[in-house]
Amino acid sequence: LDEARTDLGMAIDLLQRQGSRLVAYPMTVLARLFLVRGDVEQARSACERALALAGPTGDRQVTIVARMLQAQALSDREPDEAWELAQAAALDASGSLNVAEAWVVVGRLALARGELDDARDAAVRAADFARTRGDRWALAGAIVLNIAVWGAVLAYGLQLVSFMILRKKYPNVDRPYRS
Repeated sequence: LDEARTDLGMAIDLLQRQGSRLVAYPMTVLARLFLVRGDVEQARSACERALALAGPTGDRQVTIVARMLQAQALSDREPDEAWELAQAAALDASGSLNVAEAWVVVGRLALARGELDDARDAAVRAADFARTRGDRWALAGAIVLNIAVWGAVLAYGLQLVSFMILRKKYPNVDRPYRS
């Protein structure tokens, strides 16, 4: 990953020296690399730089990817902002190469928020787009998201069953909560 970081840095420097508007593309790849390495702040910074570079040109491809990656970077610290960025990326992504991946990100964030219906809907959309485009990577992400949604549903169901069993077996046990 260090070699990739060096190569991306050189590509960014070269494109900036040439005054190319394409510098935002390697910037988004660099943001993705930082996310893989767990360097959230650098990923966020790279996304902000890519968005600033893509703004004047109106490059939707860069904007969608940068918003999507920035949402992933913000998911732990600023979940509401991450949610809005992911939704904006997914809604703007129709016709984009990254539409399926954008819906996977929306689904992950919905799952983290406890919104199982939204997560399931996002997984279905992501899978549909991925199948249509032949995007195996996004299809795998959609399948994993779908498994996570059904795992959460199963966990809630088991929690309900254990609640009822404990209530029936031990009706007079003091409980620190009221249900």
